[in-house]
Amino acid sequence: MKFNTNFVRHDPVQKILQAASDAVCERISERGFEFCAPAESPIEEVLGTAICTHYRHIARDHRFKVWPQEMFDQFCGELEAEETDPYEEYDVLAANQYQMDGARTDFIFAHKNWRRGNVFRLVVECDGHDFHERTKEQAARDRARDRMLQDKGWGVFRFTGSEIWKDPMGCAFQIADWLDRKSCET
Repeated sequence: MKFNTNFVRHDPVQKILQAASDAVCERISERGFEFCAPAESPIEEVLGTAICTHYRHIARDHRFKVWPQEMFDQFCGELEAEETDPYEEYDVLAANQYQMDGARTDFIFAHKNWRRGNVFRLVVECDGHDFHERTKEQAARDRARDRMLQDKGWGVFRFTGSEIWKDPMGCAFQIADWLDRKSCET
């Protein structure tokens, strides 16, 4: 598997990103998927591995914890109940194959905004061509579900399979960047 390498080889930031992409390749080949439930598609496995690689090897300043659904819900509740301390670092909680309102989400994340004291959540969907947007009905169902989640205050990201295959670390970075920004909003 080859990832996007269109960059100047002497740029140190790009060298780090390339090393991270190489680490993703290595982890995938070793079956390094760290989420609790098995991935239902290769693109979910690639994105999940990229997310874990990002938090374990690049964003070491964050505490990243992967949980099964029951424990994810329990720890989100505990995170909401904790007193907000501007100097405390809160965990990024994650789960996959999360059942919500009669539907399964590919990935779900929760993080606490230490300024406001609230916990916010992000749903991430991996849209492979086999199950998404093959028909108008599938596309309409996906968009209706996105609106329902957004009405409940959830963030929703959808990545196409080709986006994930082309640049899994870039997709993981977008997720982490959104979580970071939300955790510091005033």
